[in-house]
Amino acid sequence: MKKFQKINSVLFLDKPFGFSSNAILQKVKKILKVKKAGYIGTLDPIATGMLPICFGEATKFSNFFLVCKKTYIVSAILGVETDTGDCTGRVIFNKEKKIKKEQIKKIVKFFLGKLDQIPPIYSAIKYKGIPLYKYARKNIPVKIRKKKIKIYSIKILKIKGKIVFLKICCSKGTYIRSIIRDIGKKLGCGAHVSSLRRISISCYNKSHMIKFSRIKEYLKNEGKYFSNKNFSFLFSIEVLVKHLPKLYLSREEFNAIRIGKLITVKNKKISFFTCYSLFLKKEKVFFGVGKLDGNQVLKIKRILSSQLLDKIME
Repeated sequence: MKKFQKINSVLFLDKPFGFSSNAILQKVKKILKVKKAGYIGTLDPIATGMLPICFGEATKFSNFFLVCKKTYIVSAILGVETDTGDCTGRVIFNKEKKIKKEQIKKIVKFFLGKLDQIPPIYSAIKYKGIPLYKYARKNIPVKIRKKKIKIYSIKILKIKGKIVFLKICCSKGTYIRSIIRDIGKKLGCGAHVSSLRRISISCYNKSHMIKFSRIKEYLKNEGKYFSNKNFSFLFSIEVLVKHLPKLYLSREEFNAIRIGKLITVKNKKISFFTCYSLFLKKEKVFFGVGKLDGNQVLKIKRILSSQLLDKIME
């Protein structure tokens, strides 16, 4: 019988070029001998950079991290639009047009703030249960719904001929390919993504990432099996909810929650209808996420497994 590692942690992988997010996830699972794992926030094969991978119990809390701001460095080629929105696609429009730097700067400002974005047809968004890219491959037209997104900042880093380098900080669900496509349309010349790198999510950046090749090196140096404490590239589950406000509870409240009871939080500083990361007051140990309703009743959204909760109580 195959032996799997019991890991309940998060890894911030620096995804290499050329792999789909799922393909690299499967490779990491195989190397670390982990059964349960998932990634947060899909990166296209041409994209590199931060791909958070959750192991074990960490997968329960991935949705809370998904909402965090993401920052990208993108290079866009002006004058050519493709059906995929990137350099892998078929050219559907091209136009030789002299674009001044001031024009680009002016157009880019239109993309700040809240936007209704049309996702690219070559995407994993589903229409009637089927990913859009499957319709695109068969040339079946579908009506793509607009998505509400937010661009927190967009900065021109460099303009080199027809190539524009941008730094974009955005909300979840934002397609950088669509941003570049729409910039090209406003300029009247078309544009597509030639390279894309995710440099950060929330407060986690380059310093927290590990390259795929380095994981292999660690394993060779440290041996076949390891624990969470042996490797600096594995982070605790708490990193996924660090952006949430903390709520400290007593052992009595903790025990009540464990057996499914609802508790009322009597604290004047709390906010209603807000998600909190939950900690044991004395031990300062994380154990779940809850949301307060209008009556100050705490409703549990996610909680660690009984096995891990038992360890907390030891």
